[in-house]
Amino acid sequence: MTNLNERPIFILGAHKSGSSLVRSLLDGHPELFVVPFETHFFQRSHYWVDYRLRRARPPRLSNRQAREELTGQVERYNSISDAMSDSNLVNRFDMPRFRQTFSLDDQLPADRLFLNYINAIHGSLLGQELPADLRIVEKSVENAEFVLDLQQMFPGAKFIHVLRNPYANLVSLRRHVGRTGYPFLGPSLASLNNSHYNLYRNHRLVDEYMILRYEDIVSEPERSMRQVADFLGIEFIDSLLEPTSMNRSWSGNSSRGIEFTGISSRNLNLWREEINSLEIDLINRLFDFLLEQYGYETIASRRSRFLPNSGEGLRIYLLNRLIPFYM
Repeated sequence: MTNLNERPIFILGAHKSGSSLVRSLLDGHPELFVVPFETHFFQRSHYWVDYRLRRARPPRLSNRQAREELTGQVERYNSISDAMSDSNLVNRFDMPRFRQTFSLDDQLPADRLFLNYINAIHGSLLGQELPADLRIVEKSVENAEFVLDLQQMFPGAKFIHVLRNPYANLVSLRRHVGRTGYPFLGPSLASLNNSHYNLYRNHRLVDEYMILRYEDIVSEPERSMRQVADFLGIEFIDSLLEPTSMNRSWSGNSSRGIEFTGISSRNLNLWREEINSLEIDLINRLFDFLLEQYGYETIASRRSRFLPNSGEGLRIYLLNRLIPFYM
C-alpha cells in the first residue's frame, strides 16, 4: 500500500495573507490530516530562517535538541490560549502519548523527524497512529523559504502559496503587530519581501506549485476550491467550503478580532479606508511588479507620506521614513 504521508501538502504565505483560511478549508476533507497549528519545523530546528517575523540563526540543532524545541511548542499550544492565534488548542493534546511517540533515533534524517513529529501530533490529538492513506497538510509562514528542502525531503509534495493584495496585507500586518501604537514597519515589510521573493523563485523552479489569491478565495470560493482540489488530486466535496479546525467551526484570526462562520468577504476592502500614504508609497516602491503581475490595482498616495500617522512616535516616525533607503 502506498504511504500517502510521503506526499504532503504545504501551505505557504506571509503573515495575514489568508493561509490559515486555506488550511481551515482543507481541514474537513477525509483524505487529509490537517495539522491544526504551524509547526515552524525549520525555525524550531534552527535552520537559517531569513523570514523576519520568524527569524532563526544557525547552527542547526541536533535531533535531540530539535525534539525538545518541537515538544515545547506543543506544550505551549496545550496550555496557553491566545485570542490572536489561528490555533487555540488548550487541553487538546495527550502529552504523555505525544512524548512517548515522539521518541526517536538521533540520527534520523529531516524527513523522518518531520513525519515522526506529525505522527506524534496525530496520536496525541486523535488517539491513534497516523493512517498511511492520509496526506498531511501543514502550514507555516516561513515554509516558502524552504520549498526546495521540502521537495528534496518529499519528492511527491505539493505547494499552495496564498497571495494577498500587498496593500491589504501590510495594513493587516500593521494592525497585528501594532496593538499598542503605530509600529515600525520594517520587520513586516522585510517579511513580505521574503515571502514574495520566494514566491517568485519557487514558481520558476517547482512544478507542483500553485499560487492562490486570497481575494479569489473569499469572492469565488467554490471556483477557487475546485481548482485547489483539482491541483491536489482530491475529490471536491462541500466541506471544502466550510472553514473548520479539528472538525469544529473555525471563527478566523482576523487582526480586527472579528469572528465569523463560513467564508466571509465583508472585510475584503476595509483596508482601503485604513491605509495611509506612507504604506501606499512603500508598497508602490517595493512591490510594483507584484501588483501588475497578479492583477492588483496600483493606487496613488492621498497626501504626503511625510505627515505622521496616528500613534506614530518621533522615533518610529523617523525609522519608517528611512525604510526606502535600506530595503
